[in-house]
Amino acid sequence: MFVAVMYLQLSLLVVISVNYSTAEVCGKNEVFSICSSHCPATCKNPIPGPCILSCRVGCMCKQGYLKNSQEECVSNNEC
Repeated sequence: MFVAVMYLQLSLLVVISVNYSTAEVCGKNEVFSICSSHCPATCKNPIPGPCILSCRVGCMCKQGYLKNSQEECVSNNEC
């Protein structure tokens, strides 16, 4: 029981520290994700085709935004 409680506390600490440490790393119109796509939607390719199914930890565009040629997340209208 003690081990389970310690594991839970450690897990929460990791999640909290990841949220605080990544908030400033992501750019404008981006959010941090522990499972984002290896093939994100872009202005050139708004509907990506088949992609590997594994997760990528990092920043991704918020919903309604796409990566432009400068790797910035912009609204669909700005593409």
